[in-house]
Amino acid sequence: SKVANPNILNKAGYTCTMLVSLAVIASDINRAVVMRLFSTADLNVRASQHGQTALMQAIGEGHVECMRLLLDKADVNVDQVCDQGWTALMKAAEKFDPEAGCRFSTYGTWWIKQSIRRALTNTVKVQPKQAFLCF
Repeated sequence: SKVANPNILNKAGYTCTMLVSLAVIASDINRAVVMRLFSTADLNVRASQHGQTALMQAIGEGHVECMRLLLDKADVNVDQVCDQGWTALMKAAEKFDPEAGCRFSTYGTWWIKQSIRRALTNTVKVQPKQAFLCF
């Protein structure tokens, strides 16, 4: 039987794992299929157009379930990511200008989200598994 290579880029420059990271996982069967795909593919491959990985795309679109599945495969220090969020909140408090017409909650949330996204996308490398261990 033929085995598909999940690391091949399509004409738009994306792999199947990058496209799946944008999907909504509706059932346990879908979750099992996505987990199997994530376990066989190299999740650190970057798109040819924008240089994004599957994790970057899931974070950018806010797909929490896919982020969790991807981060399960990664070595993440959650305390370090939380520290980044606290640092961003302090930075937002320093730079906030109430006369600019924006509420602090909106401004602070933006700083925290940007900081956590940057911390995850810059530090997380998903550990690839050997293909023969997955079958």
